[in-house]
Amino acid sequence: MTAATLATLILILDFSGSMDQKIGKRTKRETLIQSATTLQTVANPNSETSVFYFGTSTKNSCLDVKSENVQAKNFKKWIKNKRPAPQSKTPLALTLEKVKDQITLIPKDDHRLRQIIVITDGADTCGGHICKMIGEIDALLFERKIGRMRFDVLGYDLNSHEKNQMECNATHFQSVEYHLQYPKTEKDFAKRIIQARTEGLKEIAQTAPSSTVRVKDSGVDEEWTLTGQNFKTTWKSELPKQVPPGTYTISSSRPGTPPRQITVIENQPLELEFHGELPDQPTNKEVTSTPASPVESKVMFTGSVIGFTLAPKKNNGPTLTIRTPSTLELEPGDYALKVMYPSWLDGKINTSIQVKEGEQTFSIDQILEGKLLWLEPEDPTKDQYLDLQTLGVTHPLLVPAGTKIPVPKGTIFKWIQPAKSSD
Repeated sequence: MTAATLATLILILDFSGSMDQKIGKRTKRETLIQSATTLQTVANPNSETSVFYFGTSTKNSCLDVKSENVQAKNFKKWIKNKRPAPQSKTPLALTLEKVKDQITLIPKDDHRLRQIIVITDGADTCGGHICKMIGEIDALLFERKIGRMRFDVLGYDLNSHEKNQMECNATHFQSVEYHLQYPKTEKDFAKRIIQARTEGLKEIAQTAPSSTVRVKDSGVDEEWTLTGQNFKTTWKSELPKQVPPGTYTISSSRPGTPPRQITVIENQPLELEFHGELPDQPTNKEVTSTPASPVESKVMFTGSVIGFTLAPKKNNGPTLTIRTPSTLELEPGDYALKVMYPSWLDGKINTSIQVKEGEQTFSIDQILEGKLLWLEPEDPTKDQYLDLQTLGVTHPLLVPAGTKIPVPKGTIFKWIQPAKSSD
C-alpha cells in the first residue's frame, strides 16, 4: 500500500486462530465476514477501503500483518478467501504501528478525517500496548496537522482482562476520537458496525473540502433547495453556494422545473442549468431591496477535547458533530449543544449557545463550566483505575498519570488500584 492510497475508511480485521470458534450457530469468522460485508453496503461500489489484517499465517504470527486496498464491489469475494490459521496470534499493536507508518506519508494538505474500524475477538497477545500505540497515532496527527482520526473498536467475546487492555483514556487525545463497543450477538454486531460507519461518514463529510455549486441563469428571487443525507440548504439567485461532497436532490421554486439528483465532488466547482418557466425579473430597485443570503460567521471552538452536536433552534438545518479544537462556518442564531464524547457523557449534558455575525470564539470549558467535574489520579505520578459504573462504564477506566477525565458534576465515582495483568 502506498501513502496516496490510504483510504478514509481503514478496517483492521482479526483472523487469529480463535476466530474459528463458534458462538451459537456461527463461527466468529462468519460473523466478522457478514458484518464487514454489510459495512460495504453504505459505500460507493468503486470506493476503496484500506484493510489491515492478521492471523492468516501460523508462522511468525506476531509479525504477520498484511494490508491492501479493496473496492467495495469486490469486498465480499475478497474477505471470503481469508481464513484463520491454527493457533495464530493477535498483533493488534503492531497492526496499529503499520497504520501509523502509512499516516506519516499522508500529504500535509490532506486534512480529511479518517475512520478506523477494528473488529477483533481479543486484545493484543504479542506483548504490544494498544492504547500506547493509539496515543502515538494521536500525537503524530496533531504534530503534522493533517486532520483527525475516528477509532471504532468492536470487541466480540472479550474477557475482563482483554476489555481492560482496550479501555483507553481518550480524554487526553487531541486528534483521535476513540469509541469502544462490545456487541453481544451477530445482529447486534451488524447494527453497531453500520451505526459506527454512518456516524463516521457524517464527520468525514464535514471535514472534506467543499465545492462551489452555482445555478446558471437563475432569477434573483428564485429559490433553490439542496437536500442530502444530514445536509439541507436553501438559497436564492445564482450566487454560488459552498457544499460538502455527496449526492443531493436539488429543487427549484421555478414552475415546471422537476427536482434533479446531483453529485458534488470535493474541490470541483459545479454549474447547473435548469429549463423551465423563468419568473418575472425584478427592476434594479427591487433587486436592491431583495434580502441577501444568510451571512455565515466564522466560529472557533477551543479548550479541552470534548465532542458535541450543534443543532439550530429556528430552522431545519443539519445537526453538526463537532470536536474541539475546531473551526467552522455557521449562520448566526441560537443552537442547542449536546455533549456526546467521551461516550460516558453522551446525552447527559445539554446547553445552548448564540452565534453572532462576524468571527467568534467559544471556549468549551467556559460553556460547560459548572456542569463538568474533572478527575485526576489521587497520586499525580501514577496511573490509576477509575470506577464509573454509575455512568454505565462497565469496566474500570485507566487514567494515566498527569491526565484528567470529565464526568457530569455530582457523579458518584471510586478510585481503585490498577489490576495486575495476567499473561
